[in-house]
Amino acid sequence: MQSGGKTTLTQDSGRDVIVGEAAIAYPTDLGVRRATRQLEFRKPDRIALTDHVEADAPHALEWRFHAGQGVAILPEQEGFRFVGEKAVLLFAITSPAGLQASIEKDGRHEWLSLRPATPLAQADLRVEMRVGRREGVTQS
Repeated sequence: MQSGGKTTLTQDSGRDVIVGEAAIAYPTDLGVRRATRQLEFRKPDRIALTDHVEADAPHALEWRFHAGQGVAILPEQEGFRFVGEKAVLLFAITSPAGLQASIEKDGRHEWLSLRPATPLAQADLRVEMRVGRREGVTQS
């Protein structure tokens, strides 16, 4: 993996926005032309994540959100929950529709895996997150 992508930060009184381009970090044989991630922190407790991926041909794409432990798929596809030692992250996908979600485990670590049903050459993932206190939340 190479480094050398570009990152920018914009700040104002109500939000901070970080945009990074990371296509250079992927092996060239994957044909990733663009891998842009935008994180928008909407003060005090909201985070919006947008990923834009472009490849030279359709690929089986996957997004992984690492949680350590404590990830859960909420009932009726309302979203996902990550439970940490002191905080909870509630996580809702706003697009695209039809992602297949699973919780993967490897030893002590868990992650949420999201995959489109079919291979894609271009995709946009949009996620809305809310941070809260852990008090009263159980790991399921």
